This record gives sequence, C-alpha cells and structure tokens, in this order.
Amino acid sequence: MSHIGPKILAKAVEAYAVVIQLFWKTMMIRRIANTLLSRIIGPHPEFKIGQIVKSREHEVRGVVFKVDRRFSHKPAWLDAIPEERRPEKDQPFYWLYAENEIAYYETYVSEQSLLPDTSGLPVENPEIDAPFDGERYVFKRKVRLW
Repeated sequence: MSHIGPKILAKAVEAYAVVIQLFWKTMMIRRIANTLLSRIIGPHPEFKIGQIVKSREHEVRGVVFKVDRRFSHKPAWLDAIPEERRPEKDQPFYWLYAENEIAYYETYVSEQSLLPDTSGLPVENPEIDAPFDGERYVFKRKVRLW
C-alpha cells in the first residue's frame, strides 16, 4: 500500500469539504425554490384528477375532476361556511362528481375535508364521462385555447 503524503491528504480533505458545502448549498437552494414555488402556485395537491375520495365527516364519495392549488371559488361560498368550520384558503381545493345515499351532485371541497377512498367501488354519478380502471377514472384531457 502506498503512503499518502500529508499535503495530498490535506488537499483531499479540503476538496471533500468543498463537495459537502456545495451539496448542502444545492439542497438549500432546492428547498428555497420549492418553498417559493409553493407560495406562488399553492401547495402540492394530495389527490389527483380521476381519484376517488370520501369525506372525513359525511357519507359522501366522489371523483376528483378539477384541482385548484388554492381556493378559487366565489368568496360568498366560503363566507357561507360557519367560521369555526371554515377551511383555510391556502390549501388545495377539489371539484368532485359526488354522491351520497340520496343524490348525485358536483361539489367543491377543501383538501383537509377529504380522505382517499379505498373501497375499490366505482362512483355512480351520471356526470362522470370517463372509464373506471378499477382504481381511478381516466379522464380525457380537454385542450383549452384561451
């Protein structure tokens, strides 16, 4: 085994320290960029279009068909909710084709109100215009020109 001189060893340790510093700086820049991006466009949504979800509080299931990274409905909608139950605006909100025991409807729901539905059963809302693949609905993308 060859002997490494103290000067070479010192240079190697110095180079290693520079690499570690660059790594941490890169990680910090990435973390800052993700934080800024989240503040600009809103938090990353937990649920995806086509996913079946259910309410935390009510016997309601639905299929996500639109995601808003932040609240973007009419202010009157939010104001109509009692203050002690009113969701924060700075979270994802979802448009659902929903159903309960007596009706089919569309609804707008905050992320904090939802859980993933693991029943494996399809949602029967007649507004759903997408095939069910056994786990989620596969919606065709609609192209918007403006």
